[in-house]
Amino acid sequence: MIAALFQKLKSSPTSGALIRYIVVGASMNLIAAAIVYVQRILGVPHEIAFAVTTVGSLLLNFYLQRSFVFRSNAAIVRSLILYTLLYASTYLLQIFIYPVFATVLGWPELLSVLFTVGVAAVYSFIVLSLVVFKPPPETPEG
Repeated sequence: MIAALFQKLKSSPTSGALIRYIVVGASMNLIAAAIVYVQRILGVPHEIAFAVTTVGSLLLNFYLQRSFVFRSNAAIVRSLILYTLLYASTYLLQIFIYPVFATVLGWPELLSVLFTVGVAAVYSFIVLSLVVFKPPPETPEG
């Protein structure tokens, strides 16, 4: 039963993209954290370490999500601009919703962070799939 469910998920374009999105996102976050950590050990100021890692992550994430996750053939420049705007809006979303979980609702720190990241991930996936890497319209067969 689980194998059949996994096969169905794998064969669905949206489900397949979601699985790839989770794998790429988790992998890239671990890699980014490691890169920042190594830079800090080497004495790089945190402002520079995070800036370098953020720019590098943005570009590598864009490439992986465009080519692997969504398998998009959308215009590169348009997609990169929209992707960068999504990155910025996701950051703003996180800094605005985190206090709701942590302060207004009084949730523990870890739970607040996890829910903030979770909401941001869902938001990003929806915007990436419907706007940034929107599949071309299907043409009617004639």
